Order: sequence, then structure tokens, then C-alpha cells
Amino acid sequence: VGHCLWLIGGVDARAPTGADDANPLLHAASSVHYLDVRVAPAAWAGASCEHAGEAPPHARSGHAAFVRGSSVWIFGGLSATFEPLGDVHELDTVTRAWTSRFINAAAAPAPRHAHSLSYDPVHDCALLFGGADAREQPLGDLWRLDPAAGAAGGNVTWGRVETHGVAPEAREMHAACIVQVDAGRAAPSVLVVHGGRSKGTVLRDMWLLPTDTLAWQLVATHYARCSHGLSPWPLCSAYAESAYLVSFGGFDGSRMHDSILKVRLRRNADGVPEADMEDVGADIKAETPGERFAHAQASAAHAIYIFGGVSQSGSLGDTSRLDLKVQF
Repeated sequence: VGHCLWLIGGVDARAPTGADDANPLLHAASSVHYLDVRVAPAAWAGASCEHAGEAPPHARSGHAAFVRGSSVWIFGGLSATFEPLGDVHELDTVTRAWTSRFINAAAAPAPRHAHSLSYDPVHDCALLFGGADAREQPLGDLWRLDPAAGAAGGNVTWGRVETHGVAPEAREMHAACIVQVDAGRAAPSVLVVHGGRSKGTVLRDMWLLPTDTLAWQLVATHYARCSHGLSPWPLCSAYAESAYLVSFGGFDGSRMHDSILKVRLRRNADGVPEADMEDVGADIKAETPGERFAHAQASAAHAIYIFGGVSQSGSLGDTSRLDLKVQF
């Protein structure tokens, strides 16, 4: 949001030792922290948030979030008692006030965790895809959240999105992002979904969903990943006819990675989006943050930021910055 990164919830790896260690989610944090990327050296600060007379959001991990204006919206996740959540909350980062956005449960997606929630500024909506349900079964449904009513003080509305063609396999722990391809021509947005896990198998496929046609397109890649990051390449505005995404880390089913993958999206002569993915780690002139998965990733200015995750040595609490303007 602006020049600040916001971190909400997650599992607190600093939990005290004791009998509760078998359930680390009992220490899932509901705290809020922010990082001003303009300040050097950068340091996280706790944010004291009000709740407008309502109960604060449940502590959770495995939730998804998106930014709309100066607000951060969160949906779902796993509670400290291993129950998937289906609630929606908005945090106004200016007033630092939480607001619960009540929904009609009969017309809303099932509670879930390990899903994706990507904001489309062109249509002022967020697209929810996949995740795992209360039976730990992967999901493949697609929903649209319209936050405008909630931001105006009303209840948010969900709607099931019907797509065309062969749809992606149900999955959890995937990475997703919405970008505009050929933004100079006000082209429609495209939802990009990569990897994830389905019934124990880590996936390597990538799917494109143009928001104008809602027709899924499969893109084959060489990179099986789950619990990895995917965010817009900060320099993509310099390319008039293409959009770029960057992905860091993840787990391929047998080992963790510290790889940096670049995704290039463009439209062919018929206006249909196309994409390819390549490992650009060999071009990086700086030391990477180290192998990990289940971390948080965000783009800001000319850099990507990585926070936390899990490595061979356990849970992490470090923050790393990769300046892509310098590296490429």
C-alpha cells in the first residue's frame, strides 16, 4: 500500500516451548505489522489496529489478501483449531481500523485455506481460486468478490464465475496474480495461476484466464512448485507490449528452491495471451535469500521483498530485498 508492505497473521515461530508444540497453529498471529520501504535500514513495526466495536479477525494462517486503494482485504485461512475460515475483513491502513464485511453464507464460497485471491483493478473485483476445504480436499472453483459495496458500508457480494474450455485441476498452495498485458492499449486483465498441489502431487502447469473471454488457456512449464510466490515484475511498465511476473522459492515435491523464475506474458496477432517461464537465477548478481517455501512475497518500487517461510532449519523471520532494476 503506497510505500508500505503490510503483514497480517501467520504462524508465530517464536512460540514458547511446551505441550502445545504439537499444534503450532495455536500460536497463529492475528497481529499486524508494516514495513516502510523508503526507510533505510528497513524495519518492521507493529500496527495497533482498532476494531470499530467489532471483534478482531480470528488468528489465522494460510489466508489470502489483496490491496484496494489504501485498504487490505483478507479472506479465509486456517484457524488455531484447524478449522478453515470463510470470513472477509477489511483493514483501512490510514485509520488502522478493521471492519468485518458480513456475507450471505448461502451465496459465498466454502471456507478454505491455501487459496489465492487476486485483485483486478480494471473491473474493481478480486478473483478467488482453489484452496483446500474442511476435508483437506483441493478445490478448483472460481469466485468473484465485489468489494465496492463493502467499502461503501454495505455487505460484500460473492458470485460464482463460469468459465469456458478445460479448467485447471483442483489445487491448493498455488501462486496467482492478475496483470494487464499490453497495458498501453487498455487491454483486459489476465489471471495467471501456476503450480500448487493436488492430492499430494506438486503441479508444474500454468494457466491463463483473460477476464474478457473467461476461457482458460494451458501453458506447459518445466517448473513444479507449490507454496511459492508470484508478483508483478516491478519494471513491467517499461515494456509496452508485454507484462512480466517474478516467482521466488517454493517446494517441488522433493526439495525446496531459492530459484527466481520470470514469466513473460504477451498477446499474439489474434490478441490471445501467451506466456513462457524461465529460470533467471544465473543472471542474479546478488545472494538469494536461501531455499524456502510458504513465505510471503510482494513487489514495491523496483524490488521484490521476501519475508519468512520455512527452510530445512525451520521457520524463518528474515526479510530480503532484491532490486531488479540493478540486477537486470
